[in-house]
Amino acid sequence: MARGGLPAPCQVSSPDLKSYSQPANNFLALGVDFFKNLLYTLRIESERIMRTEQEVQEEQRRAEARVQRWNESVQRVRELAQRWRRENAHLYNRPSPYDEES
Repeated sequence: MARGGLPAPCQVSSPDLKSYSQPANNFLALGVDFFKNLLYTLRIESERIMRTEQEVQEEQRRAEARVQRWNESVQRVRELAQRWRRENAHLYNRPSPYDEES
């Protein structure tokens, strides 16, 4: 008994507060990361939706022009390779199969 006839205060062992802070910090960090990713996704999607039809058509036109330039480049390389094979067929002592195509 403590003085004055009152019982002594109960000594309850409280858990170390640091042991709770680490999981809480991890959870908070996960929440912040999720929130940041959500905001990023929403911003990207809103920008995609807000693009005008004209911007979409312009992007498509540029892509088609890029593909056409690529195809023209491939055709030029093929023509140069065929011409080289025709001109240098004598190096291989056989007729060029590309002469038949002409």
